[in-house]
Amino acid sequence: MKLHIGGKQVKAGWKILNAQKFDGVDYVGDITDLSQFADESCEEVYASHVLEHVNQAQALPTLKGIHRILKKGAASTFRCPTWISCATPS
Repeated sequence: MKLHIGGKQVKAGWKILNAQKFDGVDYVGDITDLSQFADESCEEVYASHVLEHVNQAQALPTLKGIHRILKKGAASTFRCPTWISCATPS
């Protein structure tokens, strides 16, 4: 299975996990709890703009959960926004 975490747009060959039920969403759930997926059940995972919603304490367990569902040698892609912090002179 190819799993798109946080997706909404249906694409051939992909299943969608989203926190909300929309048309085309195959699984309702959260990136921090992938217990509904078996070990090594995904040949590819794509997560776009969802890791930024994971707090620091949940980061490592969340990444371990993704690693658990990936088959050996599988691919994963993560996209996160880049935040630039600027100081305002006083």
